Amino acid sequence: MGKKYLGKDAVILVGVAGATPITVLGNIKDPNLDMSRDKTDVTCLSDGDYKSEVVTYKNMTFGFSLRVEAGDTNYTTLWTAYQAGTAVSFLIDNGTHENCVDADFVIDSWGESKPLADGQFAVLSCSQSTDLRVPITNATNVIAE
Repeated sequence: MGKKYLGKDAVILVGVAGATPITVLGNIKDPNLDMSRDKTDVTCLSDGDYKSEVVTYKNMTFGFSLRVEAGDTNYTTLWTAYQAGTAVSFLIDNGTHENCVDADFVIDSWGESKPLADGQFAVLSCSQSTDLRVPITNATNVIAE
């Protein structure tokens, strides 16, 4: 599958794990979504000198930078989920409002950066979680602005 282009028109929704999110996550930059598949070696003697592999499980990772602003409830929600190790629901829309990814993710890493004259940002890296539901990769953003 590979990288899914998000671009400047990307819309990210956030919500409670296990349900489709409904709250627009504002003040983000550099969103990225990587979709890939694992491979398993199934080489046998009849393959001769060639290696044989089959595609198996799908993986998704998602990351973005979130501007830190006083009183931002989304920041607080995401920080709390990171600290507790609980999943958060994201709907990732590349701006077309169709073929969106609607899935639960666990925040794997959290960093803070403060570029000159650009404000303070939280830099998040997330991986998919299938504890509560299976990811939907062809969802529609019905809350599109």
